[in-house]
Amino acid sequence: MDNLFLEWGLILSTFLIAGWSLVRSSTQHGSYKPLIIAVIGFSIILLVHFLEGSLEHYLAAIGGTAIAYAHYINWRLLGCIVKDN
Repeated sequence: MDNLFLEWGLILSTFLIAGWSLVRSSTQHGSYKPLIIAVIGFSIILLVHFLEGSLEHYLAAIGGTAIAYAHYINWRLLGCIVKDN
């Protein structure tokens, strides 16, 4: 992004929302796996800001995918998927 303030604001806000959601849910289902995967994803995204080169976009996509996957696992652990009979 060209606007550094906006970029860090988005990263911080998504970190706070994801953290709140995953920490709160982990107390309900007892698994810290989604939280650990999200921390890895955010770590990758933060690492991207200290790198330069052609890998930046790929690593940012991997970090974002890890965060999305953490939310999916969390959703599954909470039992929110409708099961067919």
